[in-house]
Parts: sequence; C-alpha cells; structure tokens
Amino acid sequence: MEPVKDIIFDNDDIVIENGDFKVTESDAYHIKDIFEAEKGQYYNEPLIGVGIGKYEKSSGKEIELKREIRINLESDNYKVDILEVEIDNDELIVETENTVRIK
Repeated sequence: MEPVKDIIFDNDDIVIENGDFKVTESDAYHIKDIFEAEKGQYYNEPLIGVGIGKYEKSSGKEIELKREIRINLESDNYKVDILEVEIDNDELIVETENTVRIK
C-alpha cells in the first residue's frame, strides 16, 4: 500500500516550497491529530479523539491511555501491532508502526 500524503502545516500555516504546497507522508500527522483531539471535536467522526491533555501529569493511567490510543487508531483504520508509550523530558513518545512525539 502506498503511503498517504498530505500538505505540510507549520504553526497552522501551509508550507510552500518552490511556489507549490509542500507535501509529505502524513500518517504521523494524522496520528498526532487523533491524540490531541477531544471526543466530539470532529463533526464527521465524533468518537475519534484520545484527548491526550487529560493524561498529562497523571500517574497510574498508562493502561487506560494505551487502550484509548489503540481504540482510536484502529477505528481510523491503522493497524496497531506494537504500542509503546513513554514520557521523556516532558515529551510523550508513542511508538506504533510510526513513532509520534508530542510535547
């Protein structure tokens, strides 16, 4: 399967290179959007969203967080064979087939 590509955004601005939109593989961006979104934020998919902010500075919620991540990614048609979650220097690192870092 060919990787999905999308337009790159930087600080909510579209990145333009050589007079055209810059595109890249977008799975990591889509996964990050799912992590940061709250349920109900997407009108067309109201059950999508991990709401990662509510897990900040919480302890003992690793199992709940992993479950929420897995459910959300699988419902958006991502295959999740590997799922590791760690916090390093105030950065959340989630490793699936794509590694995503969220500050």
